[in-house]
Amino acid sequence: MVGLFALCSTARAQSVAAGTGHSLFVCASGNVMTVGQNTVGQLGDGTTRQRQLPITVPSLSGVKAVAGGDETSLFLKTDGTVWGCGGNTAGQLGVGDQLNYSTLVRVGTLTDVKAIATGYRHSLFLKNDGTVWTCGSNQGGALGTGNTSAYLTTPMQINGLTGVVAIAAGYVHSLFLKSDGTVWGLGQSLDGELGGGRNEEILKSPTQIPGLSNITAIAASREYRAHSLFLQSNGTVLACGSNYYGGVGSGTPGATMRVNTPTPVAG
Repeated sequence: MVGLFALCSTARAQSVAAGTGHSLFVCASGNVMTVGQNTVGQLGDGTTRQRQLPITVPSLSGVKAVAGGDETSLFLKTDGTVWGCGGNTAGQLGVGDQLNYSTLVRVGTLTDVKAIATGYRHSLFLKNDGTVWTCGSNQGGALGTGNTSAYLTTPMQINGLTGVVAIAAGYVHSLFLKSDGTVWGLGQSLDGELGGGRNEEILKSPTQIPGLSNITAIAASREYRAHSLFLQSNGTVLACGSNYYGGVGSGTPGATMRVNTPTPVAG
């Protein structure tokens, strides 16, 4: 841990992201450093060697944001293009195939992107015009294609979804924060993570989550037994989904297995 903090301090990390077993750091220079598991090349160094100290990703500069998935890494450049590496078994890198990559590849032909997110096996891309594009696993309808076909290997726009200012990708669900403070969701609400009293229900098109207003930030866990978090403008936090590990903060872990409507986090 001493080496990690020393290197990041020297590089002046400006933005960070965590995958399932790896971490990403955007430095003040616009370069990116990565560390951790590298089983399918998610560190972007051309190898599958695990790293215990951060390394600089070769040939990558001008980055302003990073996102880490299960075994996938995404990098948003200042020019609005997106690049990635690592796991691509469901097409979550958007390059038109299902091959894993240990070196950087460009995500489709996307431009004008301002935010990125990647979940268990799917990725989301928010453009400056408020539209959202997606690729990867469509399990539970998480891609918003109107069906539950297996996957998309190139990014496709989610129809009927506009005015989005923030995105979050979970296990088999996706969240979208709109400029009016409402939150919309897609995918399967396995344990209530899409609110609305839903358990096991599949949403194939963007649907507003009832009971949420004045929301300023969202987050979604990408592990099985997923949950969702919503930050209100008054500083309070609401949560819904699985409480198997106590993720929604509603008391003793496992005591309430599912919270299927957004509920204030205790304390």
